[in-house]
Amino acid sequence: MLVLKSSPPRLFLLIIIISTSSMFGLGSVVRKTYQHVVLHYTWKEAWHNCKSSNSDLAIVQTEEDKGMINFAEYYSWIGLTKGIDSYIWHWDSSAKLEYFPWAKSEPETTDSCAYIHYSSNKFYGSSCEDYLFFFCEDGTNFKFFNETKTQTEAQEYCKQHDMELAKFVQRTSVGHYEFSLWIGTVNGFEPEQSDECVTITSQSKTMAAHNCSDRFPSVCMTDNVILVKEKKSWEEAMTYCRELVLSAENQSRYELVSVEDGKDDKFLRARASQADTEQVWVGLRFLGGTWFWINGVSMGYPNLPQCPLPRKNCGVISKTAARLETTNCGEKKNFLCYKLED
Repeated sequence: MLVLKSSPPRLFLLIIIISTSSMFGLGSVVRKTYQHVVLHYTWKEAWHNCKSSNSDLAIVQTEEDKGMINFAEYYSWIGLTKGIDSYIWHWDSSAKLEYFPWAKSEPETTDSCAYIHYSSNKFYGSSCEDYLFFFCEDGTNFKFFNETKTQTEAQEYCKQHDMELAKFVQRTSVGHYEFSLWIGTVNGFEPEQSDECVTITSQSKTMAAHNCSDRFPSVCMTDNVILVKEKKSWEEAMTYCRELVLSAENQSRYELVSVEDGKDDKFLRARASQADTEQVWVGLRFLGGTWFWINGVSMGYPNLPQCPLPRKNCGVISKTAARLETTNCGEKKNFLCYKLED
């Protein structure tokens, strides 16, 4: 729950808007962190999983975003199973067991099927009903499949294609194969069409639509921007951000967000698309004949009016407009705060 600290009465506007930010002179203040979730979920399960850890399915809008998603780790079924009666692990083809590189503390007594981990090339035990990628082999070559199946389904798939689940009877290293990961939508909600959920590939960073009930690993994203769905004037929004405390343990400082042209626009507009008002306040202010960001970041945003219309002295991001707009500072709107770096 959002909590506001008590604060002394305001003095007057010019004093209030003097920046206390440590970001003075820098560009973008938006910070994103990406996390690779190796478990295979449907899109909706992946969405809930990210939310449960106070993050979101990643929004990927720019080449820089793609460059920050550098995940190679994956898990894949192999043809190693445990006998029902003998409790002895063996390959599906009954091949002689010469190579058995279990990871530390693996397998557990309840495990029945095995998978291999890239890049350690270690074996792990699991329930056969889990969903993973898989390797098939034709006796000579291994083939990785960027599809998610249970071990039984993977085994049947290999047989239907005149192959079998891969067996590693000698020391073999699996490679860095390309696989798909779920990412989020711009508005943060599940697409209306069941075949319009989006993945990104781990190497080429190609995005594609899939059925939302398919299962893939996913990418969660945390950032330092908060959309506040309370309707306040620009000055009230600024004060709210500066007095914001998320919890007793989190004493971080917040400020109305600034926008770096060409870098932050799409991301912040995506966040604004979840607002209850058509426009949201940002930390742009016109005072004394000058536009400036209240956090002290250098003003590099182009094409702002040199002499704005009367009372349109505050900046907003719109759900639909591609660029910053200015409007009456007294209007009541939602707003975007961001966490300052310590």
